Amino acid sequence: MPLRYAPVGRAHWSGKAPLLGYFASLGAGFIILELVLIQLFIKLVGNPLYAFSVVIFVLLLGAGIGSFASESLGVRVERRWWWPFLGIVGYGLALLLSHRLVFDAFLAQPVAIRIVVAATLVVPLGFFLGMPFPLGIVLADRLPAGTVTWAWAMNGVFTVAGGLAAAVLSLVLGFQRTIAVGLLIYVVAAALFAAAQRSGSASR
Repeated sequence: MPLRYAPVGRAHWSGKAPLLGYFASLGAGFIILELVLIQLFIKLVGNPLYAFSVVIFVLLLGAGIGSFASESLGVRVERRWWWPFLGIVGYGLALLLSHRLVFDAFLAQPVAIRIVVAATLVVPLGFFLGMPFPLGIVLADRLPAGTVTWAWAMNGVFTVAGGLAAAVLSLVLGFQRTIAVGLLIYVVAAALFAAAQRSGSASR
């Protein structure tokens, strides 16, 4: 709300709605996947504290590595921008469909091995999740002043809203369907990025 009334927040530019929707989707999608994966991996790891620590640490570590590696992989606003979204949805669905088999295979193992298995399963998803945000910031930085500020603001607001949504959806739909909702949000984010990219190119 303060940003809405600040001079920098009142700036207008072409493609504002899809770009802000993009960052809102990233905030909600990331936190939904993170919180529900924690709950899901409690079954494998056993101890809730260990599950929280492993999933959050490995997901953020993977995201940092993905952010760092995106440029060297050629993931840019102009080309290959869709790679991270394909990786998120593709690997997320694979994890969703196969996690029960993996969990059943390792449930009898010592906790250290189960932690390693959990980390191994989570880090690829984190790797892809780390790419869309910096990709969007690069696009936002090419637009009028205030765009990057709005991007951070929308992402922060919808991270909080997504945390609440994750809890409600988990109760109503269950963990697996809520993960599917989180993946669907990234499909929406990809469509919004494409729209924002076209609008940004047209305005230059």
